[in-house]
Amino acid sequence: MKDETEHALKSMKYEKATGPDIVSVKMIEAQEEIEINKMESIVNKMYNTGTTPKSLSRSIFITLPKRVGTIKCDYI
Repeated sequence: MKDETEHALKSMKYEKATGPDIVSVKMIEAQEEIEINKMESIVNKMYNTGTTPKSLSRSIFITLPKRVGTIKCDYI
């Protein structure tokens, strides 16, 4: 699972907003091997028990105001 954890970290986008834990991808990668081992342990525990901690299942959405006069969303 260590290879999968490292691959997941490398495929994450850097400029995304942090979650409720305020931990960014840059912060995790700066910790290198120590954090990867801890993260692998957490992921293995979730896999083996079939449960996800509540703190990892939360997300915060901030709505952004639309432009004045906008009626519908256009997909690009």
